[in-house]
Amino acid sequence: MESCWAVCTPIDAKSIKPGQEILQRAVEQRKLDLPAIRKTEAYRNTYNSEVNRMLSLPQRERTTACQTAW
Repeated sequence: MESCWAVCTPIDAKSIKPGQEILQRAVEQRKLDLPAIRKTEAYRNTYNSEVNRMLSLPQRERTTACQTAW
């Protein structure tokens, strides 16, 4: 469940901003369709399915899942 740690640990807004900016620039420069990419089998095979499942939960359910993850 180590990968769940990343989902359950609060992230400082200052820490995430550079990553969001890099992702946004890549989307604009390469004209990427992120929603379509995230639906591909390659994407799903690359990223941990449990992390993606937890990230897709509404905040209240995610909090409950995090409390019982360990």
